[in-house]
Amino acid sequence: MEFIHSDLGFVSSGTNVRFDLSGNQANVKLIDDINFNYYKTGMKYHYVGGLAQKTIVTLTVPNSGHWHAVVDMNGVGGKVRASISVI
Repeated sequence: MEFIHSDLGFVSSGTNVRFDLSGNQANVKLIDDINFNYYKTGMKYHYVGGLAQKTIVTLTVPNSGHWHAVVDMNGVGGKVRASISVI
């Protein structure tokens, strides 16, 4: 599985993460550390986010902890480029 990944490290609750996309629509996700391991191994996992149809998407971290930002094309065709930043 191919995906764009940014390890955000420890992030406080309420922090915003900005995804700047170019290309096709894509899935944007904030995934905590435990669920990111599930994601990588193809197991069921929980995340914040979903299908992004805009070029700029902002997601809010729901609780403090170690977080990962992910952009993937699962279920969506095409290619995407992404820039991820904590704001």
